[in-house]
Amino acid sequence: MIIPTDTDTDLPVAQKIAQRGSMFYRLTKVSEVRLEGYELSHDASGESKAKVYLAAHNKRPPRAPAIPKQKPTDNRIKVELLRASHLAKEMIEHASSAELIDLANAGFSLLDSLDELWKYRGARETDWGGSVNLLRAALTKVTFERLTVEQCERIVQFIDQCLASGNVDSSDQQLGIRLLRRANLDPWRVLSESA
Repeated sequence: MIIPTDTDTDLPVAQKIAQRGSMFYRLTKVSEVRLEGYELSHDASGESKAKVYLAAHNKRPPRAPAIPKQKPTDNRIKVELLRASHLAKEMIEHASSAELIDLANAGFSLLDSLDELWKYRGARETDWGGSVNLLRAALTKVTFERLTVEQCERIVQFIDQCLASGNVDSSDQQLGIRLLRRANLDPWRVLSESA
C-alpha cells in the first residue's frame, strides 16, 4: 500500500502499524491541519504518487466564552419569592381595608408559595431553608382574618429581609425570629399546640 504524504512538508499522513501479526494504517497529525482527502496517480512506469488535500483552516474557530446559565431552580426560587412578597403586600392592603375574605385568600396563597419554596430548600444555604420553615410554621394554623396591618407588615419585612436578601446566615434567622415575635407570630406555637 502507498502511504500518502503531505506534498508541502513530505510528512506521512498515515503510519504503518504492526500489532499481533496484523498490519494496519492509522492517520497521523500533520501540523494540526485536517486531511480533506488524497488521490493516487499512477504513471505508465508503474510508479504511484499521492497528492494530499489539506483543509484550508488550521483549527476550529474559537468558541465564544460560555455564559454561566442560571439553574432552573434559581429562577423558580426567584419567581416564588416575588410571588410571596406580592401576596404579603396584598395582605397589608386587605387588612387595612378590612377585606377579611381576601386577606384569608392571600394568606393561604402565601402558605402555598412558602410550601413551594420549601421544596427548593436544598438549592440554597441551610439557614435559608430554616428561615422558610420559620415563616411557614409561624403562619400554619393562623386565622388570617384576624391579622393586623402591623403583623402583615412584619411578614413582608421577613420575606424581603430574611428570604429575598441574598445569602442567608444565622443572623438573618435571628432577625426573622425577632420580626415574628414583634408580630406576635410564634413559629413554635404549632409544636406546643400538638403536644
